[in-house]
Amino acid sequence: MSWRAVRVGAFVVVLLACVGCGTGGATPSLSAGLLRAADLPGEWTSFTSGPRPKSDLCGEALAESEPPPVDSASTAWAVDPDNGPIVGERIERFADPGAALSVLDEQLVVPCDFESADGSGWHTERLSPPAGVDSGRVFLVTSRDRPDSFNYQAAVIDGSVAMLVSLNSRTENRDLLDEILATAAARVSDAGVAFGSAHALSRAAERLGLRILS
Repeated sequence: MSWRAVRVGAFVVVLLACVGCGTGGATPSLSAGLLRAADLPGEWTSFTSGPRPKSDLCGEALAESEPPPVDSASTAWAVDPDNGPIVGERIERFADPGAALSVLDEQLVVPCDFESADGSGWHTERLSPPAGVDSGRVFLVTSRDRPDSFNYQAAVIDGSVAMLVSLNSRTENRDLLDEILATAAARVSDAGVAFGSAHALSRAAERLGLRILS
């Protein structure tokens, strides 16, 4: 799975590949499942990411995803483009459930320390997956050069559909990540793409009293 890194002011964030890009030829169903600004807590505006890096979350050279998704759609939002929080979402549909497992990035050996191309130091660790989710993961990437860069990278699979969410914040904010994951799943479910009412994230959205505006 590929990623994007972007430096905005003094705030270095890591975003999903193609977050903020246009959805291009994405099917209406995937695009309809993307988060909207009104779904998020507070005031958010559209955000566009920077160029794609040449390494993964442990500094290793990127390889093309095998097999690639057959369809995808993405979006990104920010409260403050310089100081965050910034959230990116990408929905991918694969040919079959087995192919979707590639988004779990099981090949990453974590925890790991690495340096980006500009010399910045980073540390990546695996956190507990979203509550009640069997096929999911959360990585946390933090800066080794400064104390205020927290980059959460989450992925959840439902059948052949994968939902990837990144959250970049100046402070630790796992609670916000979990709320956004539940909200995103509710939006995807409402669009009929994945995450039906029985899915753990959909139940979490219901418990949190989250409502999706059409």
